[in-house]
Amino acid sequence: MNAKLALFAATAAIIYAAVQTSAYRRVCYFPNWAFYRPGLGKFFPSNLDANLCTHIIYAFATMADNKLTASDPYLDIDQGFYKKVNALKELNPSLKVLIAIGGFSFGTWPFSNMVATAENRAIFVQQSVSFLRLHGFDGLDLDWEYPSGVDKQRFVTLVEKWAAERWVSGGCPKEKLTIGLAAYGRSFTLQLASKYKMGDAANHGGTAGTYTREAGFLSYYEVCDMLRSGATRVWHNDHQAPYAYLSNQWVGYDDEQSIANKVDWIKEEGFGGAMVWSVDLDDFTGMFCMNDKFPLLNIIRSGLPSANEVMITSQLTSLSSSPTTSETTSSPTSPTTSEATSSPTSQTTSAPSTTVATSGGGESFDCAGKADGFYADDADCNKYYRCVGSVMYQLNCPQGLYWNVQCTCCDWAYNVNCTPYGIIMR
Repeated sequence: MNAKLALFAATAAIIYAAVQTSAYRRVCYFPNWAFYRPGLGKFFPSNLDANLCTHIIYAFATMADNKLTASDPYLDIDQGFYKKVNALKELNPSLKVLIAIGGFSFGTWPFSNMVATAENRAIFVQQSVSFLRLHGFDGLDLDWEYPSGVDKQRFVTLVEKWAAERWVSGGCPKEKLTIGLAAYGRSFTLQLASKYKMGDAANHGGTAGTYTREAGFLSYYEVCDMLRSGATRVWHNDHQAPYAYLSNQWVGYDDEQSIANKVDWIKEEGFGGAMVWSVDLDDFTGMFCMNDKFPLLNIIRSGLPSANEVMITSQLTSLSSSPTTSETTSSPTSPTTSEATSSPTSQTTSAPSTTVATSGGGESFDCAGKADGFYADDADCNKYYRCVGSVMYQLNCPQGLYWNVQCTCCDWAYNVNCTPYGIIMR
């Protein structure tokens, strides 16, 4: 699971325009090839939420003759994907949209050739600025995996052509660092279905997912689909993350619980925010994990507010006579057992089916006799409940947001019919 996290540590986001400082950064990658996935896995720019991320990075551009160019002209230009993603800035003026070049499958030779001479570097820099301005991008992410040997110094030389400052001598401040998080899992095919615990033997990568179609890799929504098919979820205490198994298939992944823990760690350690690979791998339809759309990204948004969101929260709080309740993390999709280091036993559980619910909360709210789903609180617009098998989970929207029964999601206050005192008007 750590491969992609380590992989993105090598990238350098070079922003040629001034970027508005955020309380936290939420950097989200948007891969254009997700459009080619089948059925419910197909991802369009219209699936993006303009407020989930502070920065969206369009992946990927390519290079020809030391010049930045579209990797898929049909999608990027003819179908207007560049324009559509950048148009999100009309909905959220604080949003920054960058484009990335490189990636794991891009290879090193195009970068090596480009940085080899001052002339090649100058061509790339000058043309890239024109390319970014032409298509409305706010910056460029150089995703070179990975420069080695003499290329390391040449890469530094290239970057210095963009950046106004060099790395702070003696180390980079934590607030300048963005921590990578994953909306996917790494899967394996077990040698023996009965040997599924951490460290047990596997033959090879897991069966390719229905939508992502890559062996050894599952999107978060495909993991949820696996859980709904009867997989066992086990919480691993040492790793503070879950894994799941079904027959001879095993996957390690992050869910709402583990992402919430990591978000808390990012804040406690004083880092500048989180980067997510990638928006299309979260449950963007809300149909697989039986939760809100983008459940992982919403957890990140809840815990890592941007400067603009902090300002809105402050304004709303000053208008209200009651304090805004603080964020609480959402519960996992199903009851689960923990795998202790000394006694890694577990019991089989599966995710329940869930229906979208309406309202009817309050101080005496009880899930007994209610269908699985979400319920608003009658007395607090920020609060809502989730019922799973008659068990009640009390949840809170991120600060500054209210529960909207129309979309069964946390939404901006102006979209919710609510008084400043928290009473939902019906």
